[in-house]
Amino acid sequence: DVTRGRFDHTDGILNGIDTKEWDPMNDKYLLPITFNSNDLSGKAKAKEALQRELGLQVDSNRPLVAFIGRLAPQKGVDLIEQVFPWLMQRDNQGV
Repeated sequence: DVTRGRFDHTDGILNGIDTKEWDPMNDKYLLPITFNSNDLSGKAKAKEALQRELGLQVDSNRPLVAFIGRLAPQKGVDLIEQVFPWLMQRDNQGV
């Protein structure tokens, strides 16, 4: 009830991402690597950098699967649980 009473004073992103904060052209955590929909060349470099940082085998042809979120059904973790056996039979990497 307290939250509902102050709803007009709340701010957030529901069911989406902040496209400014997660923009790979301006992401401070990716710099100096950047990319966008017109030039994806930096995406492969970012993947390689992540594989190296996490101690994974660097392989541009190997899928890298990631989940960033709470381990709660409303975040889709139940869907990951359903496909987990299938994912583990494939030659991929997970973070």
